[in-house]
Amino acid sequence: APACPVTEPASGTAATLAGAWRSPAGDRFIVHHEGTRIVWSALAADGTRWAHDFDGTIVEDGHLVGSFRDRAPGTAQRQGSVILRPDGSDTLVVVPSRGDQRTSPTFPVQRLARTPATAPVADAPVRPSR
Repeated sequence: APACPVTEPASGTAATLAGAWRSPAGDRFIVHHEGTRIVWSALAADGTRWAHDFDGTIVEDGHLVGSFRDRAPGTAQRQGSVILRPDGSDTLVVVPSRGDQRTSPTFPVQRLARTPATAPVADAPVRPSR
């Protein structure tokens, strides 16, 4: 199985993407990472505009490829594909397209950053997809 190219600077070993992440607008993402599979539950910063679940994998070139679907308590009803690329060990950037795959224009954020371990995340949803 391909390894995630996100590495810990000191050790050079593969890092986990699991944990709390946020968009620049404060949207919250709780990420679960096992092997090459990534799932997350996300909630808009205002708690009502959108909420979604993501299910995807880390592919050979290190991109995350998967799909998302909005759900309650969010009012948006979107679904689609999304592709992200690691930018260092603490940032994921949405990629508009990669080969014949495209990120849905309705995906609500463009960048995610790992939340420091000390930040409170108790109010973020924890619902692994499928």
